Amino acid sequence: MKDLHMILPTFAPDFSGVCSTLFEMEGMVVIHDAGGCTGTFTGYDEPRWFDEKSCVFTSNLDDVEAVFGTDNILLDKIFAADEFLNRRFIALLGSPSPMVLGTDLNALAKIIRQKTGKMCISFNTKGTVFYDEGISMALLELARNFLPSGRPQIIPNSVNLIGATPLDLTNRHNIDVIKELLEENGFFVCSTWAMGSTLDEISNSLSAQCNIVLTASALKTARYLEKVYGMPYLAGSFSGVKGVRECLRQLEALLKGKEYRKYRPPEETGGRTLIVGEQLLANGIRQSLELDFNIGGVDVATFFNADPQYMRPGDCKEMDEDELLRRIRSGIYNRIVGDGLYRLFDAGLPGCRFVEIPHIAVSSRLSWESSVCPFGKSMLELVTCGEEEFYG
Repeated sequence: MKDLHMILPTFAPDFSGVCSTLFEMEGMVVIHDAGGCTGTFTGYDEPRWFDEKSCVFTSNLDDVEAVFGTDNILLDKIFAADEFLNRRFIALLGSPSPMVLGTDLNALAKIIRQKTGKMCISFNTKGTVFYDEGISMALLELARNFLPSGRPQIIPNSVNLIGATPLDLTNRHNIDVIKELLEENGFFVCSTWAMGSTLDEISNSLSAQCNIVLTASALKTARYLEKVYGMPYLAGSFSGVKGVRECLRQLEALLKGKEYRKYRPPEETGGRTLIVGEQLLANGIRQSLELDFNIGGVDVATFFNADPQYMRPGDCKEMDEDELLRRIRSGIYNRIVGDGLYRLFDAGLPGCRFVEIPHIAVSSRLSWESSVCPFGKSMLELVTCGEEEFYG
């Protein structure tokens, strides 16, 4: 059965993606659930929860409310919390229970807007799809609801970073590495959507000359900003040394309105490499392997959504455990890059090297304390160490 997990734990769901994106946005986030879904996010999907403040609540839906559909209880709780907390906006999220009950979250959000006079955004999250869908929804709603109608004066050589959450990037240090790389090369980072920037900084981010898309979840938002505001975007990552230079060259060409001819990947030599992870971050790692190490024959596979524009022959999106097991046990790969839990698929294969890069959406709290950084020079150290670690 496709999507049945027999080896891996369940991945972070869509409501965790929304909550993670809105975590630092000064709003009040309410998950309409019986408490367990909110506990999943706060206890397993959000490493910032125990060190930083954010308003994420559960509606604590009980059996009586579910059977009789008494939405007034939920509304009264929200109104009372809003009067006490007075946050910038309210976000109302769904879970499996209201999905089955057919709760009209959009109608509830309209009532909340009329009663409070505040922005209230509803997200029809289900808890049955993955986190990347939630991040995509939340980023797009930030763009639609909190940006002005026109662009201010543009700051030369300025960028926004879009698509940053701990679910993909693990911790704030990793996004800081990317910002430092850009600033060292003469670029100014206006805002980071949505880790490390305030809601006001994001609202004022239209002064940036272009957007840099870090993860595939942000592509829909980047295309919206391009269509509505004329902001160009670059989809890429910043792994390695020569890989970073390649990204910077592409960025400079984009800002100057020039076409850029990408490098030609090296030929496969002595076995292929499989990178399992978020699509654009994995593409950045592939770029570093090709440019910094002259490694050819690199495939990218992901359990999550991926954009066909950034796929190569041999890549795979929305795969299941059977597909990953088939690929790893096919014997064509002599190097696997990905979260440490993917070691469970090796089945004692001899001569296969594993480079571990944590992915919180996959391994949850097992990766919370990880200091692994796949960006900049740190990527070179990761691969060098990985080459010395045999498993099987």
